[in-house]
Amino acid sequence: MDTVVSEERSLGLVEACVGGGSRVVYHPGGHFVPGSQRVCVDALVAFIREVLGGEEGKAGEEEEEVRVEDMDVPF
Repeated sequence: MDTVVSEERSLGLVEACVGGGSRVVYHPGGHFVPGSQRVCVDALVAFIREVLGGEEGKAGEEEEEVRVEDMDVPF
């Protein structure tokens, strides 16, 4: 059974997260991030960049391509 999670319950999860600096992005609901709403997509992209280190994708900076021969592989 698929049930709707109340806003109160969702915000309880936000408050339970460790680390502070929480951000909440509201969208019309559903099981996906609405791709047609630029503000939702921008918030998701910013979050992913922050989690991955925050420096990826800065304007004017190009990341040097790594050669396959130089990659560390576990085998």
